[in-house]
Amino acid sequence: MKLFISALFIAAALLSGLPAPSHAAEGKIVQCGEPLKGEGIGTVETDPGQDYCNIYERQLAYREERLKYKADLEERRENYHAPRREAYKNYKADLEALNETRQDN
Repeated sequence: MKLFISALFIAAALLSGLPAPSHAAEGKIVQCGEPLKGEGIGTVETDPGQDYCNIYERQLAYREERLKYKADLEERRENYHAPRREAYKNYKADLEALNETRQDN
């Protein structure tokens, strides 16, 4: 039993020395839990001194950020696939030209 209690105290001592998350250590206060841009999804901090938090404005802010993120992903997807589409179009044209020369023989 003494060994168990000793191990428990050692574990508690080790866990108390863990660093806090970086966003908490920075001491930023974001009113009404607005999304922190580029600092991690789902990370919010609220000011406990604030009387009222308009959750509806918060939902709109999250929606706007989500739409911007979705548009950014769509643009990146298009930019990634554009060179492949051009190369495939050129391949099809070259293949068609090759097949025309084969039919002439």
